Amino acid sequence: MRNAFKRVQEQCALQLVSTIFLCQYQPIGADTPLTLDLLPGWDPGEPIEARAYVGDGGLVRSVPVTVTAQGVTFVYQQEVAGQAVAYYKVFRPSRIFLPVVLNR
Repeated sequence: MRNAFKRVQEQCALQLVSTIFLCQYQPIGADTPLTLDLLPGWDPGEPIEARAYVGDGGLVRSVPVTVTAQGVTFVYQQEVAGQAVAYYKVFRPSRIFLPVVLNR
């Protein structure tokens, strides 16, 4: 699978923004399982998400991922939920802690 990713690197414009992996263009051919190395600071025990987007930046939906010490794997599909996918983002979701107000 890592060889498949190397081929995709040659076919995609890749950009690393903080902890977000952005692949701008769908690889040519059939849907492809991709395994990406975990970024520094990413832990296989923490949640990691992959989301499919359309060309104008609209979210299609999250797609299933498998996370191991070897990396994060998802299937790069040309179409998700009946919509053509322009790119995927793979990232660690931010943890937001909201204050709790207790009314006494």
